[in-house]
Amino acid sequence: MSLTISVEPQLEAWIREEARRRGETPEELIAREVAIRWASAPNIPRLTADETTLLQTINAGLPESFWSRYRELTDRRRSESLTEPERQELISLSDQAEEKTLQRTEALVALAQLRHVGLDALRDSLGIAPILA
Repeated sequence: MSLTISVEPQLEAWIREEARRRGETPEELIAREVAIRWASAPNIPRLTADETTLLQTINAGLPESFWSRYRELTDRRRSESLTEPERQELISLSDQAEEKTLQRTEALVALAQLRHVGLDALRDSLGIAPILA
């Protein structure tokens, strides 16, 4: 699931600094903190530890700085102005994105198996659209 929120600049700065200090992305920090608060809320269906871990893996994305650089390099490649070091960097970034996609896909499959549902049904319940090639 993707969720966009607006926060005050001071809170955003704190979130970014706290995430950096913990070695997480801001998204991972917020997801974990919300999960902790949610876990202590009364009358809410609870997730198992395995489901929580799998959902954190599914929701963990690469930071915006990664995607910004990736788009910059792909634009340079399209305009045929990519240097050899930039080409190597783009290959590395592509490998990282593919690895993250693989991790997320494996977590989706594992969660579907854990919940005894099909992958399409799980994606639908989580609001994840299939990737169309």
